[in-house]
Amino acid sequence: MNEGKMRLGERVRGLLGRRVSVLVVLMALVVVAVEVPVDGWLMELLRQFRLWGAGTGLVLGLLALGLRMRWWWVVAALVLAGWQGWPLLEWKRSPGMKEEKAAESAEKESGGRLTLVSCNLLYEMREPGRMSALLAAADADVLVLLEFTKEWDRELGRELWGRYPHRVAEATAGPFGICLASRVPLSGAKVEYDPAGFPCVAAVVEVAGKRVGVLGVHPMPPMRPEAYEMWREAFAAWPGMLARLGEPLRVVAGDFNATPFCRTFRGFLAGQGLRETSRGYGLESTWYPGRLPWGLPLDHVLVSEGLRVRAYGVGPEAGSDHRWVRVELGVE
Repeated sequence: MNEGKMRLGERVRGLLGRRVSVLVVLMALVVVAVEVPVDGWLMELLRQFRLWGAGTGLVLGLLALGLRMRWWWVVAALVLAGWQGWPLLEWKRSPGMKEEKAAESAEKESGGRLTLVSCNLLYEMREPGRMSALLAAADADVLVLLEFTKEWDRELGRELWGRYPHRVAEATAGPFGICLASRVPLSGAKVEYDPAGFPCVAAVVEVAGKRVGVLGVHPMPPMRPEAYEMWREAFAAWPGMLARLGEPLRVVAGDFNATPFCRTFRGFLAGQGLRETSRGYGLESTWYPGRLPWGLPLDHVLVSEGLRVRAYGVGPEAGSDHRWVRVELGVE
């Protein structure tokens, strides 16, 4: 290699190195900012993409290493990646979790079993036949269906409604229609509206003599400041909806447009005594089918004390930009 090419290579490497160092510094500032316990649109938006930050930090660390930058840039990038990614340990998949839970439930469960699927259908209906068939194969007792339209109502009527005769729904032309469909009778079934006017579905199902309140939700994505305010108002309205169901056993399911790292999401769980059914089963992307860190876990099923998680799983791609969540609950 001649001297000119060597100098050009060094200049390119130096230019790329400066870009990497600037990105590492910016990432460090973002990491520090989102750890501050304050609310606000930008802070919550950055928390949503925390795991993307973990992937970005890892890429920057590898670039710094490949560019032979000073060691502290490599270490700084990898430390930032680790700091952003450490919450995954909270969802660490426990070996044999499914078998252990099933055995534990068989021994201790004195009540019945409730299986629920929360599924964002996608209102554009990319593969309606496949989605209908897969929902039928999921064999759930209760379905919470998001982006529910009149077209989806007709499509699912051909495949599913014979199995799910008990329903409460509001079909819309856009992405905020919603439906609660059940094999077992619903009591107190109704459509409620959050302060922004988006519908939720609420009802009580009876399982082995125990009454379980179910609330299906789908708030506005908080991608802009005004949308963030509507999103926050929805979270603030749900406790009242749960209280009106009047049952200590409660399930909240849907597309929350929130990852578990948001302060708003965590505050709702703590305030209502709810927990995530995914704990111990591994955190998986439900929005966009790619693996973490580039997808987002936006779809959740939250449960109260008295409901034991027997099994948890994320469904396959079925023509939607979301994958469903399926849980089996033991009702004590």
